[in-house]
Amino acid sequence: MKIIPSIKHSLKEEEFELFFHRKLLTHPDVSVTRDLETIKNWVVQRCGRPVKSTFRSKKKDLIDLIEIHFDEKEETIFTTISWEEWYEVFTKHKLNFIYRDKSSNGKESRFYKICQ
Repeated sequence: MKIIPSIKHSLKEEEFELFFHRKLLTHPDVSVTRDLETIKNWVVQRCGRPVKSTFRSKKKDLIDLIEIHFDEKEETIFTTISWEEWYEVFTKHKLNFIYRDKSSNGKESRFYKICQ
């Protein structure tokens, strides 16, 4: 999916995120799930792993950021974690896992987004 830069600059950031998510969720090849087994199977098939990093907000709160990483490079900010720990953060914040199985050329896709 291509996003036109002029649209991003003409909308407030929150409006752009909403616009982006609506466009993304209406794409026919995109799926959304909260099911750990579905997420885990999708990630493992692509040789990925769950990772987490903890940041301190401006209000001094600790914030956990979870992602999926597909490479074996040495991590400096993110740490590989268990699926249980990853899913705990995922469910605590009522997140959704948006993903594609195949890219537009028919190859296996690694596209995903984690959002509320």
